[in-house]
Amino acid sequence: LTCADIACLAKAAASEKFIGYKYIAFYFAGHGGIDEYKRSFVLPMKADGKERLFIEENILSYFKDVNKGCLFFFDCCLSSNSSKSTQDSQPSPIKGFKLRAPIKCLVAYATSTYHKSQGGKVGGGVWTSNLCERLSKEVSISDILDQTHDAVYDKLEGEQPPHYESCLGAVYLKGISDKSI
Repeated sequence: LTCADIACLAKAAASEKFIGYKYIAFYFAGHGGIDEYKRSFVLPMKADGKERLFIEENILSYFKDVNKGCLFFFDCCLSSNSSKSTQDSQPSPIKGFKLRAPIKCLVAYATSTYHKSQGGKVGGGVWTSNLCERLSKEVSISDILDQTHDAVYDKLEGEQPPHYESCLGAVYLKGISDKSI
C-alpha cells in the first residue's frame, strides 16, 4: 500500500458506508516516527521515507465528525531522527487532535513517543502479538490495552512502553450485548 492508499482507506472508513456500525476499527502496522515539528506519521512497509502520512492530519481528521466510536491501533515506531528529542519531554503522539466529546475515539500505539517498536518473527510485532492474545477476553478494550502494556513493558524490559489515549469510556469487544462491538 502507498500513503495515498492508507489515507483513502481511512476516508472510506469514516464515510456513510459504515452508518449501521457503532464502532470502526482502524489498524496499521508498518514504519512510523515523529518529525521535527513533533507530528507523528506512518509509512507503508515499502515506502522510501520521503512520503509521510501524518496520523492526525491524514487519518484521524476524517473521523472528527463521525458519530460513532473509533478505535485506532498503530503498530509502528514513534521515534525521531532529531538530536533534540529526549524522553524527558515526551509530547502526546496526538499533538493537536483533541480526544474529547463529541469525538468518540481511542488511539493506541505500540510504543510511546521517541521509542522504537520491536518487530516479531511471524504475526506482527511484539505489541500486536500481545494485543491479539488478549482480544478474546471479555474485558474492556482499555483493560486489554493495560494488560498488553504490562506484558510488552515486562517482556522488553521497558524498551517499548505502549501508549494509548481514549475518551470512549468502557467498550467491550464481546460479552455485554449493549456495549459490545
